[in-house]
Amino acid sequence: MNFKRIFLRNKNNKIYYYIKAILRELVPDSLFQAQLTKRLDSTYYRKNATYIDDRVNYYNKLERLEPLDQDAMEIGKYRVPERIRVYYFDSKEYLRFFNPKLRFSILPGDIIHIPSHPTLLKSRPIHGNNSNAIVLNLDKARHFNFLQDDVSFDKKIDMLVGRSGFGQIHRSRFYQLYYDHPLCNI
Repeated sequence: MNFKRIFLRNKNNKIYYYIKAILRELVPDSLFQAQLTKRLDSTYYRKNATYIDDRVNYYNKLERLEPLDQDAMEIGKYRVPERIRVYYFDSKEYLRFFNPKLRFSILPGDIIHIPSHPTLLKSRPIHGNNSNAIVLNLDKARHFNFLQDDVSFDKKIDMLVGRSGFGQIHRSRFYQLYYDHPLCNI
C-alpha cells in the first residue's frame, strides 16, 4: 500500500518535515562538526569521490575564493527567521557541519538574477557567469517529492504531463500552443 499516494495525494507531509527539522535543531552543532572529517574520510566517499566531486562542482561553480557580501552572516549566529523557515531548516541541515565562525549568504525564493557575491540559492539563472549562484536543495518539502512509482522508466511514454493553473501569460500561451500536441497531456 502506498501511504503517501493514498493519504497525502503524493504531497510531502509538512508536519513530519517540521518535526524532523526541530528535532535536528535540538542536537548540538558540535556533534555534526565532529562528524565532518569522518564522513569525508569514509569508504563510501572514497569509492564515489569522482561522482561526488562532479556533483559538488555542478552545484558550486566557484573556482577560487571569492569575497562574500558585507551582510554575510556567521553560521553560529544564524537563527530561525520569522518568515520562510524552510530555507533556514534546509540550509542549516548542511551548514551545521562547518565552523560556526564561517560566514555565508542566502537568498530565498525564485531568484532570476545572478548574485554579485557567492550566495546559496534553490535555483540559479542558466545564462551568463552564474558561479556566484551556489545551488542547495532548499524548500525540500515543496520541491523534492519522491514518489513510489511502479512503472519502470523504460515503460513510460515519452510525453509532457502537466496539471497547473494558467494564470500567468507565458503559461497560458504555452497551453494554447501545445494543448493538443501528441507529446503533451496538459
